Amino acid sequence: MPLELSAKYNIDIKYFQVDLFDIQSTQEIYDTIKDHGWHVSHLVNNAGFGDYGSFLETSLEKELNMINLNISSLMMLTKLFAKDMAARKSGRIELKEKNATLFYFGILCLLLSLAF
Repeated sequence: MPLELSAKYNIDIKYFQVDLFDIQSTQEIYDTIKDHGWHVSHLVNNAGFGDYGSFLETSLEKELNMINLNISSLMMLTKLFAKDMAARKSGRIELKEKNATLFYFGILCLLLSLAF
């Protein structure tokens, strides 16, 4: 897809394959881009996953990975690049949600509201 978009719109696209469960990888993406002197004009955050089942029976490790990916990495990428974009007074950030994530978040919000 990057090659198709590059040809169609005459733009330069860089993409990285990294493990965003690891928060350090998020910083490494940002550092690599800065080290090369690249400027990100559009950031699309399209990572995430959800889970379902009884809270008491689901995997703690999986849920911690979900938090790292859906919240921590997403927030970190957005914050790092948003600061650069604000300084340049240009740029766009698109946050793409995943249906499974929204479902899980909706259930979690419901449970939290019932608990209080």
